[in-house]
Amino acid sequence: MNTISTFVILYPVIVSIVWIVGSIFYSIQMRTVPLRNLHAGQPDDLVSVLIPGHNEQDTLASVVESVSHITYSNIELVLINDGSQDNTLKVMHELANQYQSQFPVKVVNIEVNRGKANALNVGAQEAAGTFLLCLDADCYVDANVIQPMLAQFYNNAKVGAVAGKPIVRNRTSILGRLELLEYVGVIDIIKRGQAFVTGHITTVSGVVVAYRKAALEDAGWWNIDAITEDIDITWRLYHHGWQVIYCPRAVAWILVPERIPDLINQRRRWARGGFEVLFRNREMLVTGRLSEQWLLLDMVLSDLWAISCSFVTLFYLFTVAFTGDLIMDGVILFLLLFISLVQFLIGYADSRKSDFISWQDLLLLPLYVIFYWFINLVSCLTSLGSFFLDPRHVGSWRSPDRGALMMKKASEYSRLIIRKRAPILTMLRRAIILIALWLITGYVIYINVCFLLNAYSDTLVADYLLLNLSLRAYQIFALLVVVIATLMIIFGWLRIHHLKRRANQDD
Repeated sequence: MNTISTFVILYPVIVSIVWIVGSIFYSIQMRTVPLRNLHAGQPDDLVSVLIPGHNEQDTLASVVESVSHITYSNIELVLINDGSQDNTLKVMHELANQYQSQFPVKVVNIEVNRGKANALNVGAQEAAGTFLLCLDADCYVDANVIQPMLAQFYNNAKVGAVAGKPIVRNRTSILGRLELLEYVGVIDIIKRGQAFVTGHITTVSGVVVAYRKAALEDAGWWNIDAITEDIDITWRLYHHGWQVIYCPRAVAWILVPERIPDLINQRRRWARGGFEVLFRNREMLVTGRLSEQWLLLDMVLSDLWAISCSFVTLFYLFTVAFTGDLIMDGVILFLLLFISLVQFLIGYADSRKSDFISWQDLLLLPLYVIFYWFINLVSCLTSLGSFFLDPRHVGSWRSPDRGALMMKKASEYSRLIIRKRAPILTMLRRAIILIALWLITGYVIYINVCFLLNAYSDTLVADYLLLNLSLRAYQIFALLVVVIATLMIIFGWLRIHHLKRRANQDD
C-alpha cells in the first residue's frame, strides 16, 4: 500500500511540474521562434468550414453568424444535418439563403443519425477546400481563427491537423465557472506543455480544429465506430506519419455542461475514447516515435493513477471509519495547493484577456481542486468498467448535451460570454461554501508556513501533529521539485536553442 500511496502522491506532482515548465517555454517559443511560409506568393487556399449538427436549431444561427465574421475571405460553408428531429434542417436552409451572397453554402442532409464521425465523413466528401475547419454547432468562433492555423500548415508540410483553443462561454453557474478554470488552468496548460515537450498533443479539440484534407484521406477519414472521433483521428494521423499541432491563438467560445450528470457523461465519454485509442494504438508504445510513446505512456500512467487513487481513498475511509482517527498529510495538501495556485496563475496570465477571466473567478480555486479530482476519478473508473463490459460500443451523439440545456431563450446564444445573476439565497449559499473552503485552505497554508518558520506553541504543536507535518517530508518534496524543475528548465532552453537554429537553417 505504501508503494501505491507514493505513486498516487508523486505522479500528479511530477507531471504538473513538467507541464507547467513546458507551458512557460511554449510561450517563449511562440514569441521567439519564427514560422516559415511555404505558401508565400501563392493564391489563398480554399478553406471549407464544416458544421455538423443533430437537433441544433437554437444554436446554428449563432455559429454561422460567427463564421460570417471570419476575416479570411476564401471560405465555403458546409452545414451537415445528421438525422435531426427538430427544425435543424429548415434552419440550415434558411441560413444558406441568408449568407449565400457572402460565401458558398452547402447543406448536406443525412436521414439517419449515425454520429458525428459519419456526419464529418459525409460533409468532407462535399467539401472542395484544401483545408477543413471543423466546428461544433454550439460554439462561437473567433474572426481571426483561420490565419494562425494556416500559418502552422504552411510552416510544415507534414502537419495534418491544427487544434484550436476552446474557451468557456456559459458562466451562469458554479459548475460552468469551475469548467472555465479547468480549461484555462489545466487543459490549456497541459496542451501547451505537451506541444513544447513532445511536439505532439494527446488530442485535438473537436469543437475547433482544422485538418489538411489530404492527411485525412491518407488516414482513412474519421472512424465511425469511435466514441470520441477527435481523439481517434489524432492518433490515426500520428499512425500515418502526420503531425498534430496546438494553436492557442485560434479560439472558439463553447458551451459546457452545467449539470453534474451531463458533465460526468461527457468526461466518461472522453475517458472511454482515450481507452479505445490506447488499446488500438498499443503497438505504438514500442514502434511509435519517442514523443508518441511518451504521450501513450502518460495515458497509461494516468489510468493507473485513477485506479490506484480509488484504492488509496477507500483504504483511507475504512481506516478513519474503524479507528476514528482523522489522518491528514499537511505537506501533501500544501504542495498540491501550491502547485495548483502556480498552475492557475500561469493560465490566468496567459488567458486573462482572450478568455475574459476576472479575478473573482479565481475565488473558486479551493472548490476546483476537490471538483477536479472527484469528476475525473469517477468518470475514469466508470468508463474503464464500460470499456471492458461493452467493448463494441459504437459512437453516436445526442445533441445538445451542454449548457444549451440551461438556456431559456435563443437570443442568449448571441452573447459571447453568458453570465447570469443568481438569486440572493443561491449567492449566500455559494458564499458560505467558498468562505468555509478558503478558511480550510488558509488554515493549511498558515500551519505549514509556521512549521517552516520553526514557530512553536502548544496550539501550533497540536496542529502540526494533526497535519502530520514532517521536516524530512518537506526536504524530500523540495528536492524532488527542484530537481525536476531544473531538468525541465535545462531541457527547455536546449529545445528553444534547437528550434531557433533549425528555423535559421530553413531560412
